[in-house]
Amino acid sequence: SFTATCLNQLGAGGYRSLIVRGPANYETTAAAFKAQARQKLESKGWRIAISVGDQVSDMSGGYVDAGFLLPNPIYFIP
Repeated sequence: SFTATCLNQLGAGGYRSLIVRGPANYETTAAAFKAQARQKLESKGWRIAISVGDQVSDMSGGYVDAGFLLPNPIYFIP
């Protein structure tokens, strides 16, 4: 994916997995997609203690112990 390529070029590779919302998920809101992704991680035994993001959807919908919103005045994703 374009995101993976950019991360690798910036030296931020080496991650175990990358979860991105692709064309098959465009009908799903960002908040619902992110909550479903966190739920899947939790079902695999992961615990998401903190979510940091610039969108309310980064921590809405559950499956996170705490969330920190860092407002970004440039854009908003519904």
